[in-house]
Amino acid sequence: MNKIKFDDENSICWLFPKIMVLLRKKIQKRLNSVGLLWDQWIVLSQVYRFEGTNQKNISNTSLKNEASLTRTINFLENNNLVKRENSKKDKREFLIYTTDHGKKIFEESEEIMDEIQMEINEIFHPNDLKAMQSLLMELFENLE
Repeated sequence: MNKIKFDDENSICWLFPKIMVLLRKKIQKRLNSVGLLWDQWIVLSQVYRFEGTNQKNISNTSLKNEASLTRTINFLENNNLVKRENSKKDKREFLIYTTDHGKKIFEESEEIMDEIQMEINEIFHPNDLKAMQSLLMELFENLE
C-alpha cells in the first residue's frame, strides 16, 4: 500500500474538514430560513428527540463542551424554542424540553435536513452509500 502523506490534499485528514466546511455552508444557507445556526440546530434536534433530557446527555450526544452548550441552550430558551425545568429527582439538575414554537421550528428544519440528505443520497449508488455509512461509523467508533 502506498503511504499517503498528511500534506496530500486527498488524504482523509484533509478531505473530512473540506467536506465538512462545504456541507456546513450548504446546511447553514438553508437553515437561515428558520433562523437557526448549525450548532443551534444540533442542540434543538437533541432536545426534540430526547425530550426531558439533561444538559450532560445533550453534551455527550452532540459532542459539545458544557460552556458552548450552555450558551446555545440560553439562546434557544431566549427565543422560546426550549425550556428548562427543575428535575424532581435532583434539584440541581435541569431537564430541557422543546416548546410548541421549538417543535414547529424543528419540524421545518427537519424538512430542510431531509432535503439535503436526499441530495447527498443521489450522489451515490445505494450500495456505495450503505458501505460508506458503515465505514464512517466504524471510523467514528474507533476515534471516540
